[in-house]
Amino acid sequence: MQEKFSYVDGVSVRIGEDTLEVKGGADGGFWMNGKQETNISLHRSLSDKFPVVIEQLSEKSQKFTIKLGGDEGIAIKTWNALVRVSINNASSEHFGTSFGMMGAFATGEKFGRDGITNIDDFNKFGQEWQVLATEAKLFHEDGNAVLSPSRCEIPSGSEMRRRLGEASMTAEEAKIACSRVEPAEFDLCVFDVMASNDKDLAGAY
Repeated sequence: MQEKFSYVDGVSVRIGEDTLEVKGGADGGFWMNGKQETNISLHRSLSDKFPVVIEQLSEKSQKFTIKLGGDEGIAIKTWNALVRVSINNASSEHFGTSFGMMGAFATGEKFGRDGITNIDDFNKFGQEWQVLATEAKLFHEDGNAVLSPSRCEIPSGSEMRRRLGEASMTAEEAKIACSRVEPAEFDLCVFDVMASNDKDLAGAY
């Protein structure tokens, strides 16, 4: 899977001057302000205001929750090499003016960096938001990232169809593996399980 498909393997969240970085996989773990840590039981917070709760869900999975107040929070979950981010009960107080790769808050509109231009082409939109060499470094290392001014190579539609055509996992098997996934994410789960030929990937949802 790692040789054929792109996926999120690391996430970094900065609030104020503090940064939490989470990475999946055998070389994964978490870093606070660039320093790797291993003790998940210690109390941590970002900007001395937002507690970070760390849970060991299984041998393959950890969950990091940044508490923003009340039921609002940022949840980062690892599953093997994969990392996902969920914004729970997002409020306009914290996210009202935000826009970027996930779209503008509330509307989901895909604005460019100027906050005005609406970009409907997903490929152009993704390249618009590629991290620039002039921007702050949020990760402790670059790894295999494609760095500006280089551009990510975009596979063609025929290449994506060929890759899915090579999958040995049937749609029915994938649906069974994803049967416990919430309806809003069911189709995404089925696609990822088929693309990776890995039923266990449903655990990432």
